[in-house]
Amino acid sequence: MPRRPRPLDDDDVILTDEELATMRPAVEVMPAAFLAAAAKRRGRPKKAVTKELVSLRLERATLDAYRATGRGWQARMSDDLDRAAKRQARREKTA
Repeated sequence: MPRRPRPLDDDDVILTDEELATMRPAVEVMPAAFLAAAAKRRGRPKKAVTKELVSLRLERATLDAYRATGRGWQARMSDDLDRAAKRQARREKTA
């Protein structure tokens, strides 16, 4: 949604063209410590191993069984698939 312009208050200062011309970018006038803190990213750090969104067709009974386990069923399904993939890789290595 586009932001609506904030209505002017009685105490808002309207800058003249001359005042605007004298202004400098913040990187030229602010302390480096302030700029570093302002540029710091918020939120948790990115994980080293990321996940990929895929579309996968599964049997309804399989999904129902995982969903019946409650919150976190997708993570449990992912863990089970990870373990199965590792077992499969070991089997192929020994065969």
